[in-house]
Amino acid sequence: MRCLDYLYHLPRGRNSGNRENLIKILQKLDNPQNEFKYIHVAGTNGKGSVCKYLENCLLYFNQDAGLFTSPHLIKINERIRVNGVDIADKDFERIFYKVKEYMQEGLSYPTFFEFIYIIAMVYFREKQVRFAIIEAGLGGRQDTTNIIASPLLSIITAISLDHTEILGNSLGLIAEEKAGILKEGCPVIYYNNHEAVQLAINKKAQALDCAIYDLKDSDIENINICSKKIDFLFNSRYHIKYNVSLKTNALYQVINSSLSILAIEVMKAIVEDFPQDDIFFREGILQSLEKTIWPGRLEAAGERLYIDGAHNEAAVTAFTDSIKNCFIKDDLYLIFAVGKEKNHEAMIRVLCKLPNLKGVVITETGAPGSADLKELQEIFEENWNGLIYSTYNINEALSEGSRWTRDSGILCCIGSLYLAGSIKQILGGTAND
Repeated sequence: MRCLDYLYHLPRGRNSGNRENLIKILQKLDNPQNEFKYIHVAGTNGKGSVCKYLENCLLYFNQDAGLFTSPHLIKINERIRVNGVDIADKDFERIFYKVKEYMQEGLSYPTFFEFIYIIAMVYFREKQVRFAIIEAGLGGRQDTTNIIASPLLSIITAISLDHTEILGNSLGLIAEEKAGILKEGCPVIYYNNHEAVQLAINKKAQALDCAIYDLKDSDIENINICSKKIDFLFNSRYHIKYNVSLKTNALYQVINSSLSILAIEVMKAIVEDFPQDDIFFREGILQSLEKTIWPGRLEAAGERLYIDGAHNEAAVTAFTDSIKNCFIKDDLYLIFAVGKEKNHEAMIRVLCKLPNLKGVVITETGAPGSADLKELQEIFEENWNGLIYSTYNINEALSEGSRWTRDSGILCCIGSLYLAGSIKQILGGTAND
């Protein structure tokens, strides 16, 4: 698309824009974000997965649904979907130029993230979606997406230490920022994974008179992982037991899918004309979750190749939990790349604790701002004694890793969603494969 060169030269910081300017642009467009039921999803890890599970559930129940997520793996259109279909190039460009016209009327240019968000809001209104699932970019309180006065639901996924220079250096401070998406009287669903998280979110929710639905680890039982599938029992707050099956080896998806069940249950209780038959409702959720594939999340991309977008310490820890449960008997090789702003030393230390780790190929993410390869190699060498290969060429990285696992073992690409997208592109697939 011709507009991409323009977009990619805009400021990329997700919170670097001017909120008043964004509000004025949306007002010029008659506030499209107010024309549908806005489901706002924030958190550190798992936001995209929860959004995808929700999308599939809504589509099963014949609800027109928009989906706004970031980043994209291969093509920018992936960020904006209606009823499971990416926005077409012609629609993306048409709305882009419509928005750009207002820049000639004295308004400042939005950031890259703001521009795509605006395009999504206009497109969702055009398509007359009933629901729009909106993934926050970074944080919550100051995020571009936190422009809505009264969302249908606020959902907060797992919270961990990431972007600490912006959000704060403790779980409590980060939770406070994420809780900035809460609005008066609007229910909040969140993963209660730490006392500091619980205190921060409950305090904000109680001040705003928000109904609180927290997911605890104790709500989940009988987790069984076998042959690219996870089965577990989820005990909901509505006294319904769900025997869930997921087509993935990513153990962290147990939490994300459970959050989505809880959110859909709340919607059933508060949304007019939402499916009410208990048997149909339960079966719809179970079928939707089982069919959901979210690319770049311990995604099987070949007989011995897996792609995971884990890009912070908590996500890498969750990745290693899945490896220990599913692949501990296999020799493990990694293709590793990470953004320079990440706490890559902590990520590497976690990876180096895997007892079956045999080799690492260090490369770039495929996007600007990759961490220095020499520095990454030094950290690996300080924490682990194994085979290391370093290259700036991602194609070469994939070839070398594939050579190592030609006859045995598994190869996992990890450290960045941008790396995940680059690998998928090399393999000739699309983001939705």
